[in-house]
Amino acid sequence: AAYALLYVAATLVGAPATPLIIVAALLFGPVPAFLAMAAGSTLSAMLAFLLARSTARAALGERLQRSGASARLCRLVERYDAFVIPVVRLAPILPFAAVNYGMGLTGIGFWRYTLWSAVAIAIGDGVLVFGTDALYDALSGAGMRWPVLAGAAVALLAALVLVAIGRRRRLPGRTYQCEAAPQHAHWRRGEAGG
Repeated sequence: AAYALLYVAATLVGAPATPLIIVAALLFGPVPAFLAMAAGSTLSAMLAFLLARSTARAALGERLQRSGASARLCRLVERYDAFVIPVVRLAPILPFAAVNYGMGLTGIGFWRYTLWSAVAIAIGDGVLVFGTDALYDALSGAGMRWPVLAGAAVALLAALVLVAIGRRRRLPGRTYQCEAAPQHAHWRRGEAGG
């Protein structure tokens, strides 16, 4: 529990999550490390989202609404949250903290964000923890243990469920709105402007 709280504090200030998850797998073994890191990662994601939503969004709201890129991101997250959130979590596009704080600036609802983040975090942390354990076992000469195989099976099943859900066109329960950014003449393609 102490390591998970240290992890939450470290990732809230921008420490990279991956090395901390790998160390947890080596220190505590696959199952305890997976449970602690999935809970810690989800808690960190929730806290960073709420911090951004309650502080930075109000301060940056007007500027973000004027930005075409921000408006497009907001629409993308609103429309395809079941796909966008897991992709940015699982693909090493942005650091963990940047995703957490950045999503707090969008119009997505807290619980929807938390749901899709928790699903993707469980998959990503599972791959890191059980993969680290499998690599350690292979390098040390030990055989594959059942938690590693079970973890891989659960991660694969979760990924398949996530893909199936993401392919659905419309998910019920959307309650948030994004406002479109104003179109300025100099933003249009092909026109000069400053």
